[in-house]
Amino acid sequence: AVSNSTSVILEKANNTITTGMVVSSPSVPEDVTVTGISTNATSGTRSNISGGVSNTASGNCSAIGGGKSNTTSAVYSTVAGGISNTASGAQSFIGGGYSNIANNAYAIRH
Repeated sequence: AVSNSTSVILEKANNTITTGMVVSSPSVPEDVTVTGISTNATSGTRSNISGGVSNTASGNCSAIGGGKSNTTSAVYSTVAGGISNTASGAQSFIGGGYSNIANNAYAIRH
């Protein structure tokens, strides 16, 4: 279900993803927002992906600003951008770059 009937709906792998609106499906909580390309996937409660391609925000309250193949898998983790970065520590942050890993709580990579 989509919270706004004027949204553009894209379907991929049995999940409904919509750009710019809050979405829900059997595998996506209602309070997940996707504003980027349809190959991004969010599964964490209140997680957000603003843009890019092939990004995954699975940590609760996690965020990805953009880029490609970035992952946030811990609570309150953030990747601002870049390629193939992983923020897997609670409250970790990666500013950008390539293949960075922030796997300890409160870790910062930039």
